[in-house]
Amino acid sequence: MNTLDITGTYDLHDGTNMGLTIRGVDTANNNALVDSFIRTPENDIIPVTGTFTQGQNTNSLSFSTAHQPGLILFTTFYIGAAIGDPKSLGGIFALSGTWSRQVIEFSGSGPKKTLKIVNQSGGWFADNHQAEIQ
Repeated sequence: MNTLDITGTYDLHDGTNMGLTIRGVDTANNNALVDSFIRTPENDIIPVTGTFTQGQNTNSLSFSTAHQPGLILFTTFYIGAAIGDPKSLGGIFALSGTWSRQVIEFSGSGPKKTLKIVNQSGGWFADNHQAEIQ
């Protein structure tokens, strides 16, 4: 089995058009993503935490937009896999999976507002894998 290298930049498509940068995978630290982030269309940087595990039957990838998952509202969770292609950069053609987030909605007027938690989800893919230029 060839070692896959997911480091680099991608175009991230999850209903928005953002950039995803993965600067490394720390195999000594449970395959944690290192110095990785999403760049919004407004050029804001959102750090991501997660893992990439390469295996015989799966190349699983999971990450979220929270430094401390579970402690920050409006966190988006991404779960997916790397799609391998030996002819592509790092042996990776693209990344793909599903995303989910919980959103708190307030409605009503005056002092009596109602609170509703809405679950949102969808598919995502990241393509156009390139080496990061620093």
